[in-house]
Amino acid sequence: MEKSKKIFIGLGSLMACIMPIAMISCVSGKQKEAKFKARDYLLRMKSYLKNNPNMDPELKQLLELAAKKFEAENNMIDYSKVSDSGAQSIIDQINTKINDWKMLVLICKI
Repeated sequence: MEKSKKIFIGLGSLMACIMPIAMISCVSGKQKEAKFKARDYLLRMKSYLKNNPNMDPELKQLLELAAKKFEAENNMIDYSKVSDSGAQSIIDQINTKINDWKMLVLICKI
């Protein structure tokens, strides 16, 4: 028991040292965050449309059009050339779209 306790404490100390370094090296700024947020939003939209077959056909068509439009706009963005403020703007726009999407879904459930 004492040996496993020492190993556990040793591994915990090692992780405490390595994790901050790994996190710093993985983060490349707001551009990467914006790119991942856009990809996540698009995947959520497509998943929602796919997993709700009983949705009103007109609403589904409208949401599919919005998803295609967002995907086309997103494909035109070169995230490596976007400034930090531009990336933050993209993140804010996506957050707004997510909130709009949630409201639309709530309204349709009423």
